[in-house]
Amino acid sequence: MSWKNAADEEVARLDRARIVWYEAVNRHKGTTGGSLPTSLLFHKVTTLAVFRLRDKGIKFPFPHSWYLYGTEAEGTRKSILFRPDVTGRKTVVEWIDDIPELLPGDSEADAIRSEIYGILSERPKAETLVDEVYERAPFEFQRKYRFLRICIGTTGRGSRFQRECESVNPWALLLGALDTFPADHFHRLTRLIPAFKEAVNVAWNTSPPDRNRTMELVEAFWKLFCCHLRLDRDGHELIPSAQFKAWQEIAESRLVKWDRIFGDIVVELAGTSGEVASNRFLGPIEEKRRREQLEERKTIDEALEVIGENRATLDTVAGMPRRQ
Repeated sequence: MSWKNAADEEVARLDRARIVWYEAVNRHKGTTGGSLPTSLLFHKVTTLAVFRLRDKGIKFPFPHSWYLYGTEAEGTRKSILFRPDVTGRKTVVEWIDDIPELLPGDSEADAIRSEIYGILSERPKAETLVDEVYERAPFEFQRKYRFLRICIGTTGRGSRFQRECESVNPWALLLGALDTFPADHFHRLTRLIPAFKEAVNVAWNTSPPDRNRTMELVEAFWKLFCCHLRLDRDGHELIPSAQFKAWQEIAESRLVKWDRIFGDIVVELAGTSGEVASNRFLGPIEEKRRREQLEERKTIDEALEVIGENRATLDTVAGMPRRQ
């Protein structure tokens, strides 16, 4: 029976995915004299291979997301090990499972092997792969926002788009990207955009532009978006329900973290710009975050006081003469 007609679609999905993962690791070792691929290269090679195979009519379900923890879907950890390289600066991918069985006459498995071999034989640079993968991203927002991140220097070193950044204004790039934000898919993030936009406006359009806070804001929103992107059905396929639930919990925690990070940046901006307090979006956020910071400091002070009292008690007990 063809795998496409298998009753257990989940088993079929992982069977094909394991071949993709194995070939990505094994072929990289073969074309580089034995070195393991970095996680970035691994993610992009596998995703690009799937896209190219689909163009050729081989459309199999494959668990992928667009960013952050893309291979944490259930079943992958039995096959793949992510670990630091010898320098500790990069993460490499190692195959730790049995070699997937390739049945004679399995034309789709042969096509997978051939496609990945073709990609890796070109010896592509990581950012070249990223460029090509993002051309197929589900949303135009992803491409435009990545170009913004490249131009402010937070990603894309080695991308062909770097040379296009010389005469562009990051503020204009942000506005252009947000104009394409897929609001119908990400309702909860849409409500954050007005204040986010105002904060970047204050940070960048000051004299001189506050580049560090601009970068911090842009990256924080991107990470939040990515955590919600992998929950969108247009961004991945057939993710197991247990993994999907875990991703939902991470997305919720990211929203809470966003409120704190964004609030702290707004408070910092208020210290250098008088526009924040009077801004209808940022003013209430600054006021709320300042109250929270006071409560946090109060809690810390009270905890330190209790620790100090306990330490004094212990010191007193330690200094008492021992009973004979």
